[in-house]
Amino acid sequence: LSLYYAYQLEDRNYNGQRYLSDVFGYKPYLLVNGSNLDRTIAIPSQGASLIYDIETNAFEYEVLDLPNWCTLKKDGSHLIFKVTENREGDRNDWFTVKAGEMEVKINLTQAAKKITGKINDITVEHNVFKDGKKGMKIFVDFSVQNMKGFTGSCAVYFYYENGDRVKDTNGSYTTSDNHAATHKTIKPSNDNSSYTDLEIFMPYSELEVGTGKHDLKFYCQIWENSSQSSKSVAKSQYHSFTLTKN
Repeated sequence: LSLYYAYQLEDRNYNGQRYLSDVFGYKPYLLVNGSNLDRTIAIPSQGASLIYDIETNAFEYEVLDLPNWCTLKKDGSHLIFKVTENREGDRNDWFTVKAGEMEVKINLTQAAKKITGKINDITVEHNVFKDGKKGMKIFVDFSVQNMKGFTGSCAVYFYYENGDRVKDTNGSYTTSDNHAATHKTIKPSNDNSSYTDLEIFMPYSELEVGTGKHDLKFYCQIWENSSQSSKSVAKSQYHSFTLTKN
């Protein structure tokens, strides 16, 4: 009678394998890509699209605890799982596939796509005029990687040779704490972008060093400014010069 009942179920287009577990006491199962074991998936920093094959003798399965940086589409017995490019920081999370009382946990890791850069060379032209102001033109040769579409800057910070910072208190060419600096905004159009002789101008009048001869120095720093807090991409060595003010 049991065998006849099972065949009748199959004849009515039911999934016989699922109903046989009730008739014969077959053990319930949930397999994700052929396994019922938890696993860890390392996802490339540039993102990925993955397909998981789900096998179960339960009536239905569901996905729980999906991270907000992932999207998931159920297509019958397949899960199409997509992860975005990661620019924020290393990610560690998980989601769970559940069918009845059975669960398989999928751990996820994804390293951030690191923005890197290098300052190759710095040259300076002194005693030049721009917009009626006398000063120095600083030409920076550098490259950045993985910064496409991100806003950043190439900044220049000024010091005395003894390491003290040069002040600028009028708010024009200054940092937030009133020290002399200048910069130029950048927004790379390619993942690997090179800048040859990016020009940055600094008026001498903005270096508040007083009259006389002064031994000064500066360094350049590339910043990525699109995240919640600016991140340093590259930093140069110091470049020394002498400034005489009458």
